[in-house]
Amino acid sequence: IKVHVEKLRTFNRSLLPKTALVKKAFNDRREQNLLVAWIAGIVVLILFFFNNLYVYLSFRDSTVLYYLLAQLGGMIYLTAYWQFFHVLFRCPVFSIGLDLNFNHYDLNFLLMHVGIVLTLGSFVQLTRSYLSTKQTLPRLDTLLRWAMNGYFLFSLVLAAINVSGFYVEIYTLPYDNLLALLLVVIVMYTCVIGYRRRLPAATPFLVANMMPLVFMMAIPLFHVLVDYTTKENLFLPDLVIVSQALGFSIALVARTKAIQNALKAKEMEAHQLEFNLREISLRQQLMELENQKINLEINSEKSRNELLRQTLEANQRELASMAMY
Repeated sequence: IKVHVEKLRTFNRSLLPKTALVKKAFNDRREQNLLVAWIAGIVVLILFFFNNLYVYLSFRDSTVLYYLLAQLGGMIYLTAYWQFFHVLFRCPVFSIGLDLNFNHYDLNFLLMHVGIVLTLGSFVQLTRSYLSTKQTLPRLDTLLRWAMNGYFLFSLVLAAINVSGFYVEIYTLPYDNLLALLLVVIVMYTCVIGYRRRLPAATPFLVANMMPLVFMMAIPLFHVLVDYTTKENLFLPDLVIVSQALGFSIALVARTKAIQNALKAKEMEAHQLEFNLREISLRQQLMELENQKINLEINSEKSRNELLRQTLEANQRELASMAMY
């Protein structure tokens, strides 16, 4: 192992190198497990991504768009979480931290935060669009929007600081996980409220997303309560990604069926309205015919009255003539 430590003299600290010896077979098996888990997760995401991309291009539904963005963020996060961006291309280092351990902030960490923000933001937007919280749950919609914007701003500031050369990741990572945990809790609470108020397709949305939400919440809980640096044998991100893709797809299918049922109901209402309009039109035609008949009878009666008046006048003239005679 060759380490260049010239630039570390500016920290005015001492370094204690540690060397861990691991059997090659064990390390190879671990690397193989990680590679298999990463490939499986990416393949599942890609399959669901392209399947729902066709749905989005067909209907242009914003809910499906947020689903696609969440899957894209999941791909980025999963690849960065297992450090595969180092394998795909060289990742430059932006900042270095030296406390009890030697830490660094590179492009892989930056992309991992981008994946987290994209996934959580899309998940929040998907919840808002799916449950139509702006109309059905306005207060929770405002809370979701402010929480999401606050998390975005916090992540953006931290990324800018770490990229600029000042390493603060080791101090802010617990708070970052707590904010992510808070955002997930708000989303879960919104799902429960939507289910209790019997919003359209709220039940499958809650059931389908409970498992990925639990796994997603377990990640920050593990990093906050156990260790925020250890990733050994922690396959929670893979479980989150796979269960999220499956759960969202089930929820989207249920939503599509609910929309189809609503469209059928609207179509039946339209047919009923059309039938009612035809019935009203026929009634109007019958009334017009009846009015015409009445007008004809009135005109006929007027003609009879006129004839009788003329006959009466003729008789009166004749009587007057006879009287004079």
